[in-house]
Amino acid sequence: MILKTERLLIDSIKTEDYDVLYQKIFSDTKVMKYALMGKVLTQKESQEFIEKYFSKNSISGFLVIREQSIGALVGFTGLLNYTEMENCMEFGFVLASDSWGKGYATEIGRAMISYAKEKYHDMDIIATVNPLNNSSINVLKKLDLEYIKTVNDKQRGKRAILQLKN
Repeated sequence: MILKTERLLIDSIKTEDYDVLYQKIFSDTKVMKYALMGKVLTQKESQEFIEKYFSKNSISGFLVIREQSIGALVGFTGLLNYTEMENCMEFGFVLASDSWGKGYATEIGRAMISYAKEKYHDMDIIATVNPLNNSSINVLKKLDLEYIKTVNDKQRGKRAILQLKN
């Protein structure tokens, strides 16, 4: 376990998580509509993405999110250096659709912001989101981030950038 919130564990990925991530996240059109490039992944693409971007032992890269009470995987989160702007750390999260509406995004966001402030106190904290994803934008605003601008990210398409207020 890397981080713990009231109800969630943010942890390194395990081999048995690959299929669960594919089934609950990467193959779900409702989830992927706003995540990554806005399309579902094949099982092979899912595995390649996991192996390229998920961390097995640190907060750098993507980590899985589990419910503490039963250990069920509910999504993934990450904290990455955002290279398109100077001195910025980006956090983000993707939740399985059966975990929407439970307040998990806010809980994860608070944990990631707290960690980023502690570890990267001299850097700006941002989040990028599909500008049509009103639910995530509302969560980010609740977490005290404000809209800065919209960019066209080469890998993820159009993204609104929100920054934590100082």
